[in-house]
Amino acid sequence: MRMELDGCAFYRERAEKMKQPALRRILLEIAEDELKHFALFEALRDGRAVEYDGSTKTQIVRTLKSVYEELRASGIAFHFEDDAAAIWAQARDLERQAETYYRQQALLAAKPNEREALNKVADEEYRHRVVLEQVLEFLEDPAGYLDSSEWSQLSDTPRPLAPTAAVQEHDAPGGGDRESAA
Repeated sequence: MRMELDGCAFYRERAEKMKQPALRRILLEIAEDELKHFALFEALRDGRAVEYDGSTKTQIVRTLKSVYEELRASGIAFHFEDDAAAIWAQARDLERQAETYYRQQALLAAKPNEREALNKVADEEYRHRVVLEQVLEFLEDPAGYLDSSEWSQLSDTPRPLAPTAAVQEHDAPGGGDRESAA
């Protein structure tokens, strides 16, 4: 659970530093998704019923498409922070680690509802990662990327990473706090 709170703080801190409001919006939405994940894990921990329905599912891919449509229509010049690519790459790597960790934990989960919740959160971490990868491509050539149709073809369907047999201490985001992570 701590991993989700750390993720939320990470995204909020980075969003505060973003000059581009549209990119800030993406980071803040991912931060909100991390809070939803925390609430889901908190309910599991407390033995409460967990439902993962459409209202809980991330809308980040839809938001990214909307942001790109707005940016393309605006015709504004793009100015990014010097470390923008590094920030987005770090975020992408954190999401990759989180997805892997939750898939591995799902394999170890004894209860079907826990396994399902872990896989659903892993799916969302995958979606976050895809969005972050797309933003990285956008940062390389904003005008060219917006002119391409690649971003409009983004899918909301996860293609998860294959889980590995064991979780390595350094693989899980936030270090070694395994028990509080899920």
